[in-house]
Parts: sequence; C-alpha cells; structure tokens
Amino acid sequence: MMNQTDPTDFPAGLTRVPEGRAEPAEGAIFHSRGVVLISGPDAGAAADAARRVLARAPALRVVVFAPGINGIAALPKSVMRVGGPVVSVQGHLGAFTATAPVGGGKQEDAGIFSPNPDRQFDLVLDLFARPLLNAAVPPIGYFAVGNSEAALARVLEKLPTLVGRFHKPRFFEYQATLCQHQVNGVTGCTRCLSVCAAQAIRASAGAIEVDPYLCQACASCALVCPSGALTVVRPAAAELASGLVRPRGEAGKDILLVHDAEGRDAACADEWARVERMEVNPLPAFGEALWLQALAQGFAAVRLVLAPPLPALTRDALQAKVAEVRAILAGIGRDPDAVATLEIRDLAAALRRAALQRATHVPATSGHAGVQGKRAGLLAAIDALARKNLRQDALALPAQAPFGRVTVDARRCTLCLACANICPTRALGGQIAPAPLLAFKESLCVQCGLCRAACPEQAISLQARFVPEPARRDEVRVIARDEQVACSRCSTPFIGRHFLERSIKMMQARPGALPGAADFLRLCPSCRQRGTTQT
Repeated sequence: MMNQTDPTDFPAGLTRVPEGRAEPAEGAIFHSRGVVLISGPDAGAAADAARRVLARAPALRVVVFAPGINGIAALPKSVMRVGGPVVSVQGHLGAFTATAPVGGGKQEDAGIFSPNPDRQFDLVLDLFARPLLNAAVPPIGYFAVGNSEAALARVLEKLPTLVGRFHKPRFFEYQATLCQHQVNGVTGCTRCLSVCAAQAIRASAGAIEVDPYLCQACASCALVCPSGALTVVRPAAAELASGLVRPRGEAGKDILLVHDAEGRDAACADEWARVERMEVNPLPAFGEALWLQALAQGFAAVRLVLAPPLPALTRDALQAKVAEVRAILAGIGRDPDAVATLEIRDLAAALRRAALQRATHVPATSGHAGVQGKRAGLLAAIDALARKNLRQDALALPAQAPFGRVTVDARRCTLCLACANICPTRALGGQIAPAPLLAFKESLCVQCGLCRAACPEQAISLQARFVPEPARRDEVRVIARDEQVACSRCSTPFIGRHFLERSIKMMQARPGALPGAADFLRLCPSCRQRGTTQT
C-alpha cells in the first residue's frame, strides 16, 4: 500500500464558485452534486459509514457497494445498496466512474446505480485496506480511510463542503516544442511521467498531456524537466528569482531557508539572525537554477526544508536533484554542502551546527552560448559560481541528470544520421558529404535518450556527467566519421563505406536476394536510375 497524503487536506487552489457567478475561463471546473460512493469489504463498516455520512449531511445521496449489504437492517431508505464491492475507480470530484464484478471474470460500469443522470459519482469513500487508487496524491473528492476511525471522522467533516461548483487554477504551462518525450514515434525522456505523485501526466499523441483536474501543483514535473517544457505558473521562476536579488556589497544573511506552508512554523528558525526564510508553495518550484542563483547572490548556503506531507516521489526527486547539484558544485570548486535538504525535525539542530563563512557576491552572467530557456539559466548560474583554474576532467553525475555525453560504437555505427535527425536540442549534428561524420556539442545534451532509442544499430550509449570548463563543454567534437565510397560506374563519391557495407550485408541476408543486388547498391542514385531506364 502506498503512503498517501492526509485524505482531508483541502486541495491547493480549490475555491467555491458562488451561485450565479460565471465560471472562470481558465483552469478546471468541478461540479459536485453530492452523490457519495461508499465501498469496502465489510458490510457492517460500510453501513456504519453510510449512516454517519447522512447524519452529518442529510442532503447527500449515498450508494453503498459491499458484500452482504442487503442483509443489514436499520439503514436509511435513501441509501442505494449494491451487494458487491467496487473493484476499480477513476476520475475526480464530480466525475468518478467505477466498475463492479458481474461474474465470469467480467466487470461492468457501476454507474447504473448512481442517481446522477450521467451515471457518475461525485465523491468516493474507500474503506478497503488497500486503496482502489494508488496515487500518492489522490484525486480531489477521493478519500481512502481504510479502517481508521480518526481518518473517517475527518472525512465526514469534509464531505458536505465538497458539494457545488469549484474552480482550480491551472498550475502548469506546457510547451510541446521544447519537450523531448517523443519524436517521430520514438520515445526518449520520461522524467515527468515517473515523478508525478498525482498520476496526472500521461503520454499522448507523441507528446505528454497533463490532466488539469488531477494536477495538484506538486511541481515535481517542472523540477525534473530538463528543457523547461513543463513550468510552474504559480509561482513563476522569475517571481521567485526577484526575491534573491540584493544590492552589490550588501551583507545579507548566510543561510537561505526555503520551505513550504507546512514548514512555516519550523522550530527555532527565526531566532537565528543569519537565516533568511523564503516560503515557496510548492517547494519544488524553487528549482536548482534558483539554488545556484541564491549562492551567486551571496548566500553561503541553501537549505530546503522537507515536511512530512511531501509525497515520496516529490521528496525523492528533490533529493536526487540536490545530489546532482552537489556533485557539480564540488567540480567547480565550491562547497558541495552549500545545498542540502533538511527534515523539519532536524532543522533546529542543523542550523545550530552550521558554521558557514559569509559569501561574497558573484555577478551572474546574462546567457550561455547556443543554449536557450531553462538550461541557459542553469548553465549561466553554474558558470557564475565556478572558481578559476577548473579541473579538466568531467564529473560523474547520478543517473537521470540532464547533463552528459553521447558515445558511439564505431564498429556498429553506419553514420545513417538517424540520431542527428531526431535530436531535439541539436546536440548531435552530422553530414554525408564531403565525408560522413557525426558531431556532438555537450552543453546542448539533456540526456533524453532519443538518439539511443532511434539508432537502428544500437550503437549509442549515454553517460551522465558534467564538464566544468565552459569552453570544453561548448566545443563541437566529431564522435564518428567515415569515408565516402565512389560509384562503381561513374566514380562519383555518394555513400559512406560503413553504411554501404551494412546495406550489402542486410541485402545478402534476405531470403531470395536477387543476383547482382550488391552490385546495384554500389551504384550512385543517378546510375541506378539510368540502368533501370535502359532495362
């Protein structure tokens, strides 16, 4: 069973739309009519929950799915009873669907028992020990309480408040042109799909799609997105960055303590004059570029406060990103301990132990050659912090880091350039004439994996790493080359040797290959056309 957030937490940004007022054009609108689906394995517990729901809010309409529920006496007549469990649920507040077993291993829509004309349920009370939905951040209107009396009591307080029309703002912005998830049917980056605690992101038609009804602004997707295709609208990165700017030479504070609403009352933080606090909701919206920018603005350390309600996937994403940044800081001559996470329970002791020297202001650079958007800001912040006389060797980074190199197995590569043609950041480029070659610029590579997935010869591998020296990072290196072969008839160079040899082998391996097929491949396109025409 996955750990879920407190089922009674009111979702971020959800507000009631008063009667008679027009619905906002932007964001998601929920319309809940007050039909509650209750399901569990025990008829007695389900019946008790139904009685308590109606005692608290008689206007709600209740449908109970539980084995043996029809044999329970003293249930209000308004309760719809179904003598079997619900086995699956999906949807959100005002639009839940459910399925129930009908025998023979089959399942059917349970909506035929809903009083709503659209056969949907508005709220779900899940009494199973193992929740029907396993999202760490469940949909709005879904409450998995198991057999917890305390959780059920809290939910009973919430259910009556979730009837009516509600609005939730759109927390994210998606730019498909920057996304490296899929190109021409080939799948590459899947970082956002793997960290969404609300399971609101799915692959769709060559891109990703965020369900605005399921998204609850955990911002994990924006944190791990290497290109800035997914960004958080509230709060915007520019808005957060403005809070870090301090006049040149200002003494400032030593430690920037970043926390969300749950960490607002973190013990002992305010009594330390060296600590400057910043509240960010959600916490991952304050990403790695801003951590580094804070150091460049004169903070000696950035501490991210992790509160208990933070979903495990989001927590893991933050800690992985911190590990990545700490490795880079070490490689550019800075203290890797300048960035770290802290648990609320450890906060006071950690601040007391801090023995940090006041930092000096480092002017930020304005851009980075050949790079745009989120990555440009990140590289600019890194280069602004870098010490002189940087180490020349590359730093190994954790897997999934958005920096690294592409390597090619020269024995397998045919220089077909499928990798260069699919690379969305143009980190890979190539040419056929005058000599076939494949070139690579490391500063542009986000390790999306599209090149590896697209390579027909499986000749490409990725290595997560970071090159501290900007000039080395920006240089264009040839990573594979070949020579052109001349047409056997007119002597015009027209194809790479490796590609030709691979094509001949494939042709000869095919059953029923025609005699002379290899000789035909050694002809340039013009000579092939002339030969076909003459025939």
